[in-house]
Amino acid sequence: FGEYLHLFSKDITDLDRMLIAGYWAQSQDPDNSFATGPTHGLLKTQGVKLANAADCVKKNIEAKKVFALEKGKFRVSKTGEEYISSLLAKK
Repeated sequence: FGEYLHLFSKDITDLDRMLIAGYWAQSQDPDNSFATGPTHGLLKTQGVKLANAADCVKKNIEAKKVFALEKGKFRVSKTGEEYISSLLAKK
């Protein structure tokens, strides 16, 4: 995950970091989904401390970059995937 995260510009927002971590986590998950806690843990292992990971997920849902599945499970939307691609293209 660390190598993937380092593909992005250092000036991305916490919302972007959570979206990127969620996207990576869901790519590793057999259900193609992610949960807030473990995904936040991925960021912590890279030295990224979010003030409120759940709020980041909520704001990404409001922006239609993530959608909720069953309780506690989320998936990055096509809009979110396109946004992540645009962030990669900027670097």
